[in-house]
Amino acid sequence: MCRWIGLALTILVLALSSAQAAEVWPPAKLTPANPTSAELIQAVFTVGAGCSFNSSTSVAGYIVRTDVAFFDCGGGPPPVEQSEILAFGPLPPGSYSYEIYYHDEGFPTELRSQQAFVVTAAAAPAVPALSGAAYALLTTVLAVAAMLVLGRASLGH
Repeated sequence: MCRWIGLALTILVLALSSAQAAEVWPPAKLTPANPTSAELIQAVFTVGAGCSFNSSTSVAGYIVRTDVAFFDCGGGPPPVEQSEILAFGPLPPGSYSYEIYYHDEGFPTELRSQQAFVVTAAAAPAVPALSGAAYALLTTVLAVAAMLVLGRASLGH
């Protein structure tokens, strides 16, 4: 009986530690939720506060990657969290993966968040059109101008 309890506790501890090691933070909030190829995309995500950090975003193919590098943390990742806001794009139409990686001094690089998003083609800009009245006025003005030019040309010869 004691051996079964010890085995069950061992399995429980291993399960909890592996679940904790695989923890991925919530995905970033991307705005607009359905971006077009003409729009900038804003990402809001959680970072640790109490440390200095730099963030940079790069695009390689259909992967958008944000790297957050912490420094001056003094002994591990910071315990407090704050929101970080950055913008990227516009991007060509396609299906993308947005990934956030954390780099902390003395610790391996860690994937914190990964999510998919789709960029659709922006609508073509509208071609300005004349109203019916403006079109009639323009036609009349051009016809009168043509008659004046042709009339002067015939008087000169």
